[in-house]
Amino acid sequence: MYIKRKVFFWSPMLSHVGTINAVEKSAYALKKYLNYDIYLINVFGEFDYLQKNNNFNILNIFTSRNWPKTGLLSKLTIYFFTIFSILKLNYYYKLHKPDLILSNLVGYLPSVLKFFYPSLIVANSIQGLPKFNIFRKILWNIFYTKADYIFTMTDITKKNILKNISYKKKIFKVDNPVISRQLRKLSMENIDNFDEKKIFEKITFCAVGRLTRQKNFSEIIRAVNNIPKQFHSKFNVIIIGTGEDYKNIKNLILKYKLNNIYLLGFKKNPYSYMKQSNYFISSSLWEEPGHAVLEAGYLNKLIISSDCPNGPKEILVNNFNSIKYELNNYKGLSKVIIKLLNNEIKNQFQLKVNMKKIVKNYSMIKFSKKIQNIIN
Repeated sequence: MYIKRKVFFWSPMLSHVGTINAVEKSAYALKKYLNYDIYLINVFGEFDYLQKNNNFNILNIFTSRNWPKTGLLSKLTIYFFTIFSILKLNYYYKLHKPDLILSNLVGYLPSVLKFFYPSLIVANSIQGLPKFNIFRKILWNIFYTKADYIFTMTDITKKNILKNISYKKKIFKVDNPVISRQLRKLSMENIDNFDEKKIFEKITFCAVGRLTRQKNFSEIIRAVNNIPKQFHSKFNVIIIGTGEDYKNIKNLILKYKLNNIYLLGFKKNPYSYMKQSNYFISSSLWEEPGHAVLEAGYLNKLIISSDCPNGPKEILVNNFNSIKYELNNYKGLSKVIIKLLNNEIKNQFQLKVNMKKIVKNYSMIKFSKKIQNIIN
């Protein structure tokens, strides 16, 4: 018998990060393919941009939008103020009576409801690489163990969680639905800025993500600086994103007097820039699994990646579907760029084909089918 379920999505965040896009696509997948009723819990305004989207019901927690966006203060704000969300979340639960809460960030709080409503199904989707210090182990063993399911995006993270918490229920690897036809459509849009369009007249390397320590964009800057100057007229590098590391990255570019690296800031549609680029660089210290990497692979870009954990180590294979270099070795990245500029890597087409085959696993329909099989 067919059951139409109600699903709450919980993902409090102060800025528009990749996880928010993943939540939107996950919610849309369950709406489109399973006809679930979708409710997005809008804590800090992370889903304001979907207020007029008829596919979703938006349930607001706080009316304020004047929150710190970056730095330590933003992290403290998320953890402190989400505690006060429990009263409103409880109210919305009693009003709408969802069958499932799918939590993508700050997952301990929805698990609190399990103490009062045992029949509620809670699934915690782990969107990053958890680092289990003593405090986090205690927190997870109290709250996360109450969840009915834990979803991870890599098998490495799955094993790491089971090592650190006493979880006796079901834990699954569930890939986020990163890929959609809309992504392809967005990639075909024109870049209107004339100065930005000129960047692509040369061989272009693209990097996308928040300007944070995790993304390690300074490694790209150092790699470019290490490349002999006679090559610099042949290529450009664009970095798309904003974040607390902006000044450090900008100062590093100025220090090395590099004229072929462009910080383009936040782009509502980064995919047109990906599409126009020749190569995609992921210099991250860790990824889980790296949405921008998957999106670039879908758009037929050759992936250059550090050999960081967890996603790149599990998904990317050197000289099979990507070109990898040793993490924190900017000279190794320099060598890769020089080889590409000299056309010394001959199997580029096959690398892109192999990556495209893997990317197909991250579709909306595959995500919805897996959720349906698990929950049912």
